[in-house]
Amino acid sequence: LNKKGYIFLNKEEKKYVRDNTYKKVEDMFSRRGIQINKITKETLEKICEKYRNIEIIGHGGFGLVLKGIHRIMERPAAIKMLLPLMLIHEDVARLTKEGEARGRIEHPNVTKVYDSQMPDSGHGGYIAMEYVEGADLGKIIDKNAALGVFIDIKKGVEMALQVAKGLQEI
Repeated sequence: LNKKGYIFLNKEEKKYVRDNTYKKVEDMFSRRGIQINKITKETLEKICEKYRNIEIIGHGGFGLVLKGIHRIMERPAAIKMLLPLMLIHEDVARLTKEGEARGRIEHPNVTKVYDSQMPDSGHGGYIAMEYVEGADLGKIIDKNAALGVFIDIKKGVEMALQVAKGLQEI
């Protein structure tokens, strides 16, 4: 143990931890019916090298959103991961543009990008970004609207301004 209480692992121990993490993630994918092919396996292994306590927290148009804790920085991250079954040129281009653009932005209304691997020939991609605790704004609005409950106009304008300020940076 060092002064901060961290345990330093040798190469074999690191491999065991990484492989064990990967096995847990692979089992989680399997339980959800997500097929793991060579590209997905390689991408997941790279993610597992850097992140622990990985869980699936959502899915989108071109892949999954995972949550993990960075092994060195000990901070949570949301990880957007492309699934090869969904790899079409437009999705790869969109993920690449998002990673490049968001990596340059420093604004309190835009999540910070911590890490990324852009998809290339035969490799999947991911973007690891700041994890923000809370509910999806669009889902909250839809759910409330279905119940006939609407956001106060003043609060709605405040939220719209925050979104606009973040978008202005892009």
